[in-house]
Amino acid sequence: MADTGADDGMNNASVAASLSLDDSLSNSFLEEQADLDRMEQIMTRVLYTMRPARPDIVRAVRARRALWCCGRAFRGGVPGSFHASFPTGEIDEFWSHSWHGEKRIKIMTALFLNNGAIAPVIATVFAIVATILFIVGVLPMKFSGGYDVSLPQYPMKSYWGKAVGLVAFCVCLFCWQPGRAIFMDVMCINQDDPKSKALALFSNYASSPEGHKASKSLLVLWDPSYTQRLWCCFEIAAFLRSRGSGEKADVRVRPTLLGPVFVSLPIALAITQLGMGFVPLTSEEGSNHAVIWPMMVGSSFCGFYWSVAKLREFFRSVDSLHRELQQFRCGDCLCYCCSVGHRTKAGRKMACDRRILLSCITLWFGSAENFDTLVRCEVLTCLTEQLSSQVLTYKQFAVMAVPVVWHHLDTMSDPLEWALNPAPGHKVHLRYEILISSLEIVRGIGWAFGLLPIIFFVTAKLTCWLRKRVGQSACAQMCGDILVNCSIMTAVTMLLVAALALETVPFNLSAVEHGRFGSVIAMVIFDVIVLLCARLLLKCIPIKVRFPAQTLNCRTPPL
Repeated sequence: MADTGADDGMNNASVAASLSLDDSLSNSFLEEQADLDRMEQIMTRVLYTMRPARPDIVRAVRARRALWCCGRAFRGGVPGSFHASFPTGEIDEFWSHSWHGEKRIKIMTALFLNNGAIAPVIATVFAIVATILFIVGVLPMKFSGGYDVSLPQYPMKSYWGKAVGLVAFCVCLFCWQPGRAIFMDVMCINQDDPKSKALALFSNYASSPEGHKASKSLLVLWDPSYTQRLWCCFEIAAFLRSRGSGEKADVRVRPTLLGPVFVSLPIALAITQLGMGFVPLTSEEGSNHAVIWPMMVGSSFCGFYWSVAKLREFFRSVDSLHRELQQFRCGDCLCYCCSVGHRTKAGRKMACDRRILLSCITLWFGSAENFDTLVRCEVLTCLTEQLSSQVLTYKQFAVMAVPVVWHHLDTMSDPLEWALNPAPGHKVHLRYEILISSLEIVRGIGWAFGLLPIIFFVTAKLTCWLRKRVGQSACAQMCGDILVNCSIMTAVTMLLVAALALETVPFNLSAVEHGRFGSVIAMVIFDVIVLLCARLLLKCIPIKVRFPAQTLNCRTPPL
């Protein structure tokens, strides 16, 4: 009995200890939860008031630092990159992107948006300098000396304009140093100091007046993961909130497939033309058309196939973006904290970003549904307008056709180089050589700013119409893509051949003779007609992606 009493005493003591431990754990849990609740309330107030925790917490960085080393910041950043940022009261552009998307195409798009306009200009300047150096005899024409007409000439024309232009374009695209002040989270938030990171995260990154309100525009680098992340959507909410009543928000939405499409086209064009210049040909240039034209068509078909495939993929991504925006609900977005059960790697409980951000959105817009409607209407309207008036434009097509200018700089320089450095025993007809060079200049203008923009326009239209994939299985879709891409390339190739044939008409109007410039005048008239057609075509028939009609009530909620 004594043993039994002792056992009962021990059991009672164990039960009491267990209850005491449970009470202690319960109290500890409740205290921890209460602390988290208070923290979430404080964070919500910080976000709602849109005031920075410290005057120097809002920072910016030069775009060149964000694009340094081929966009290394998009691949996770560089240790110590925070020191490249600086406190500021004005930001040119706020870069919003998802860290869960494909990094390479996002980097390519960022490079194109920042350097895509200046790269062709600088490349053309270098091509002109190389052409002048070739004309005066500084740069060599052949790989081996001599003008033995019994042997094929290799190359037959100068290649310096194309080669230097292509190299300069690539170097400038990847290495140009844009000086705009931009906000990029990984560089403007101190990743090595948890306290500073938390302050910046809920002051600058989440939209203080000096953050989003000081940002002149918001650049959204959209990929399929963007609208699935709550922080990304919150950045849009904060930017819209920071605009005054009646002030139109400058939101630029750019699918990340935009970069690969617009970068691949001029590079493919330059490589195709450069490769054609190195084909061994006979000295009788007129007898080479039967060889050079099929090779030009074949190389163009191979060189632009990838660009056509990416252009179709770009239009499909626009469709996907439109569907996601039409069905957007911020409550469906994902948060990192929820995916890890609100526990840190050390096992400590963390605050819920979802509750904080949704509470703040509700305070800003009245309800989460009001914000959803604003995104579905205002952001969707921005997307539709920009795709039709700011992306696939005549200016952009003309920029992509700049490598044709480099090619005609080479064909223009050849007669002038011959006039200044004739072969021994050959008489130079200077006016005739100037006539040929003038014709090449006029031809280059017609192709770069007339014929090729029309061809690019037709290509974009066809890829837009035929953007959808066919088939159910992966194999069927792959075969369908190949068939559709080849069909588009066949149609575009036929248009290219037609343009080449059409170009010969002005030559037949007036024979090219010594001192007669009738062909030049005919080509100038031809260029004027082609340029007007290109401008009117893209002005009157813009490239628009046809979306299903919206049935939403786009009444803007009060801010």
